[in-house]
Amino acid sequence: MGMAAPRAPLPLPKLLLLVVAALLAAAPLLREAGADEFDVRRHLSTVTRYDVARESSSVISMPSVPDGCRVIHLNLVARHGTRAPTKKRIKELDRLAVRLEALMKEANQGLDSDSLKKIPSWIKGWESRWKGRTKGGELISEGEEELYNLATRVRERFQDLLDDEYHPDVYSIRATQVPRASASAVAFGLGLLSGKGKLGQGKNRAFSVLSESRASDICLRFFDSCETYKAYRKRKEPDVEKQKAPILDHVTAAVANRYHLKFTTQDVSSLWFLCKQEASLLNITNQACGLFNEAEVRFLEWTDDLEGFVLKGYGESINYRMGLPLLKDVVQSMEEAIIAREENRPDGTYEKARLRFAHAETVVPFSCLLGLFLEGPDFEKIQREEALDLPLCRPRGKTGKAVLLRLLLGCGNKDFCPFEEFKEKIVKPHLKHDYNMICKIKSPAASEEAASFPSRVSSFFLGLFSQRGHRAVGAEGVKTELCTVPFTTLLQVCKAVMSVRACEAESDFSMEKSKRDFERRVVPTASLEIEMASGEEGKGETVLVTGASGFIGSTLVRGLLGRGYNVRAGVLNPDDRAETDHLLSLAAGAGDGRLGFFRCDLLDGAALLDAARGCSGVFHLASPCTVDPVKDPQNQLMVPAVEGTLNVLRAAKDAGGVRRVVITSSISAIVPSPGWPAGEVRDERCWTDIDYCEKNGVWYPASKTLAEKAAWKFAEEKGLDVVVVNPGTVLGPMIPPAINASMAMFCRLLEGCTEEYADFFMGPVHVEDVAMAHILVFENPSASGRHMCVQSICHWSDFAAKVAELYPNYKVPKLPKDTQPGLVREEVGSKKLIALGLQVTPMEKIIRDAVESLKSRGHVS
Repeated sequence: MGMAAPRAPLPLPKLLLLVVAALLAAAPLLREAGADEFDVRRHLSTVTRYDVARESSSVISMPSVPDGCRVIHLNLVARHGTRAPTKKRIKELDRLAVRLEALMKEANQGLDSDSLKKIPSWIKGWESRWKGRTKGGELISEGEEELYNLATRVRERFQDLLDDEYHPDVYSIRATQVPRASASAVAFGLGLLSGKGKLGQGKNRAFSVLSESRASDICLRFFDSCETYKAYRKRKEPDVEKQKAPILDHVTAAVANRYHLKFTTQDVSSLWFLCKQEASLLNITNQACGLFNEAEVRFLEWTDDLEGFVLKGYGESINYRMGLPLLKDVVQSMEEAIIAREENRPDGTYEKARLRFAHAETVVPFSCLLGLFLEGPDFEKIQREEALDLPLCRPRGKTGKAVLLRLLLGCGNKDFCPFEEFKEKIVKPHLKHDYNMICKIKSPAASEEAASFPSRVSSFFLGLFSQRGHRAVGAEGVKTELCTVPFTTLLQVCKAVMSVRACEAESDFSMEKSKRDFERRVVPTASLEIEMASGEEGKGETVLVTGASGFIGSTLVRGLLGRGYNVRAGVLNPDDRAETDHLLSLAAGAGDGRLGFFRCDLLDGAALLDAARGCSGVFHLASPCTVDPVKDPQNQLMVPAVEGTLNVLRAAKDAGGVRRVVITSSISAIVPSPGWPAGEVRDERCWTDIDYCEKNGVWYPASKTLAEKAAWKFAEEKGLDVVVVNPGTVLGPMIPPAINASMAMFCRLLEGCTEEYADFFMGPVHVEDVAMAHILVFENPSASGRHMCVQSICHWSDFAAKVAELYPNYKVPKLPKDTQPGLVREEVGSKKLIALGLQVTPMEKIIRDAVESLKSRGHVS
């Protein structure tokens, strides 16, 4: 907010205090233990409710405007209000319920009565409050109230500034295209303009919310376009998990010992998340939160703060320097208001407030640009572009100072700062950097292409009375307005996507060249109810999936349809119901023409080219798969794998318009690798030893390795964008009618087979994780190279032991400790994919889902 004083520089807008007020519910702030009684609700990191934070003695009200100054402009950058758990988190809570049930069953069988009494009663039979929800991430009623009340306080505090008749050019309200942000803007607008219209009992009035397409919104979603930041996060996220691991191990051991339950670190992470949701959304602090003592809560809070510091805050300069477009927009709006006042322009002819609603990923970097929440020496460090030390873990109380009255370190810790001094000392040091340069922004043409997907012009709705306002976004990503009518229930922006994960390279594709002419059958369908996934959007593009009828292929098709893609399913015979019926059941209601069947043969280049024409992406899954001996490896494995892959790549290149090809390789292109350095964990740099395979007759790994190497050579020579997923032993729910190779391996294990698969195993993975991995590497421009996809790197004996533990009634054999010679175990096996956002399914759920699927099909009893 800018303020004018006679014959003196206009002081700094009080924007900064308002930024902090809006940030309290969003950023990992320094908190003062002080005399406050411990309240877990104040220690939930970014989930801490604003109204709870305000009750703390660490939060001090804003000082009054100095005499001689008058408010002329208000800038607000606020995070959205309290939201519901996202779809991904809802699934995590569902998995937690299954896990708690298993722990209780085990406890009832093995613990004495005294030990059982120590287990909190709520754990017995617990179910997630959000069980069955198909949507998530929306602004909840408490979040609406937060923004409405914030607007009321702002209006009371700056009554003179906000008394003019409303006009969108005078009071500009802006939000990102994410539903909870736009709904927050509406809630704030309702509070700001209450009583200023003629609508309803509250005498509300309509107002507009400006938004910009995600691809071009570098003011409020600068993190979406910053390739440097994406690469940094991808690189640092595994490191953050390692830094958090000792704390999680410590807390897990303490909680497991306290309640005599065999909690894992994943259990504790999920329980901590449940604690935050219960405390912030339901005001329940005696269930999940009650499992932890005060020191453990502070430890867990520190892990959240550490993640925020390293990945969003002061941990690296790219985190906040990418917020330069927003800082420039703030300064520009203030300068324009100052000029308007100096020229004595009449009220209503210039902007008096610019009100923005976005995300923690927006507000935290912006506050770092301003140097908020720092001690003096640290502020000087960031001015010199020096790295800050990691936050200390203080389990028995934080010593951070209350900071709201000492914000402007660059202005001598003053509450108010002359505008020119603010620009010189706080803004100018950052302006020597250029957003396009530090973020490696692509050419405008590329950006326009990325923003032109039909999904980016889908309408969204805000509930207003019982009606809806509508907004359209042009393909060029230009700014548009959303006209809204106030209503007590704010419906969310509706971007339909399906959060479905899927996968696998094993398919029932033919090894023989089809003699028939190429055929296609388009499936007529009706309306598909698509699940919501926060932060994602349907693409509306057409993609080809080879091996679509297989284990992974079927799950991938389901995920792609749910995500809004039109899918061309490559199958051997579109008239064979064994290949198509299960896919038709997935697509029922997807929309007319969303799924098409194409007769494809890996050795028929012309058919593949016809299938690839008009596609923007190709997922190549079709490849022969077996761990059993073969009589004719050349024709059964090598030719279809290598030549088939090259034919698919040629078709993608010649079709024109295919921007990326995702190839399903295998960990069999990584192991066996006896020459890998002893004691070193295998990763994407490791390749299978072809000579070893030939000498030992291990033909499947040889075929996968040669096929993948041929693909990389073709991609380099022809300039085709190729990425690879290397799944481990893929298990989980079967969609096709026939059992695949990896599930057959698992079935044999349950029946007592003692085969150790020394040259074939590196770790299990859930079929849905593999499918999601394919989608992530296709949609994420920063994805490149190989992507190992396993739950963990382990031995077949480790896996068998876990199966025996979970299902003692089956004939699972006890195997030697090390069944995979030289393989170093590693708990995190998919680091690159995790960095892209993959949430890896725990081994226990992989096993349970696989067993239940086999039982449902009658393969095991």
